[in-house]
Amino acid sequence: HDDDGIPSILHSKPRTIRALSIWAARLRSVPYRQWTIGAATALDHWIAREVLGMDESAWLSVLEGGGADGAYLEEDSAFRREGSAGVMERMRDIVAVRGALFHETL
Repeated sequence: HDDDGIPSILHSKPRTIRALSIWAARLRSVPYRQWTIGAATALDHWIAREVLGMDESAWLSVLEGGGADGAYLEEDSAFRREGSAGVMERMRDIVAVRGALFHETL
């Protein structure tokens, strides 16, 4: 974090910074424990896609819990296969980032 409270990794992403402030305002107005499953999933989706840079197929695999086939993730213009252990790591990454950005969600 820099002095402005924004993680330095996001400084080159003004759209993500704006969305971060919108999510923070939502959390100030409605406590996380009162959020619907859909709202909480939308926050996690935003974290996965915009903050962590996960592609949509990886996000869908996280939602499905990995499944037997794992997820196909684009990395360095090549696809690689990721099994359920990798999907669990991605789930933990989302929760860790959510907790770091919005501690009230833990």
